[in-house]
Amino acid sequence: MKEHYTLIGTQRNGLFETSSQRLLKKLNLPLDEHISIAPDYLMEGLFPALHTKKAWAMSWFETLLHIKNQGSTPIFIEEGSYISALLAIKAIREDPTLQTQAILKELDSLKEVEIFTGLLNLHQDILSKQFQKNWRGFRATVCHSSFTLLRKVIEGDRYRFLQETIWKLIQLDIIQPRSYFESVAHLSSFNLEGALKENARVYYQMADLGIDFIITMSFSAFSFFENYQSKIKSAAGRELMDIPIIHIAELLLILMGEKPDSHKIPLGMI
Repeated sequence: MKEHYTLIGTQRNGLFETSSQRLLKKLNLPLDEHISIAPDYLMEGLFPALHTKKAWAMSWFETLLHIKNQGSTPIFIEEGSYISALLAIKAIREDPTLQTQAILKELDSLKEVEIFTGLLNLHQDILSKQFQKNWRGFRATVCHSSFTLLRKVIEGDRYRFLQETIWKLIQLDIIQPRSYFESVAHLSSFNLEGALKENARVYYQMADLGIDFIITMSFSAFSFFENYQSKIKSAAGRELMDIPIIHIAELLLILMGEKPDSHKIPLGMI
């Protein structure tokens, strides 16, 4: 029986989600439904005071259990929700106050569910057969979610390994260092001025590497940059370089000969 997937994300009908759903359709991966997770539940992994630990962890547990009971597999295309889900399950396993006999029984059954970034875990031949071009000759850097700093939740750092596998597959030259844009994006609701200054610093640190574009798998990093470009420019006191930020789903769609959802991507890259 062909496997079915449930897309987990943070925004319905946004650019990130639109491209993600298009990518799954292009790869002929049956999509059962799309579940949006409230951003607060993503933030709990780094900012426990925003909600009770139990509410955050149980929200993820119930979501993943629902997907399992539907006979579907969760697929994450943005890294913030993926790592938040890992942290939630880890919290339940380690905290006796969150455990009941019924929860423990179901928790064991979730071991059969692939709680992993489905896009990056696709077999290489599925992706490579769809590619009509590669990114040879282009230089990029990767802007990660701050959740990826919590490496202890990812055994063997497999998440980063799979990303690097993708870059080799599409022959893209990734320039170091990796940057982390999302932490200040989360904090923008508390200190927007400070977030803008910090994001401006991160942006120009990346731009000054001589890159063609910035890649992100973080919804928060992508949306913050899209919404505050002019203010980031003002905060830095420099001209904003014409360097687009592209999320992974859109990047792969372009490689498959599809038009991007963003109008900000230069035609020379398509």
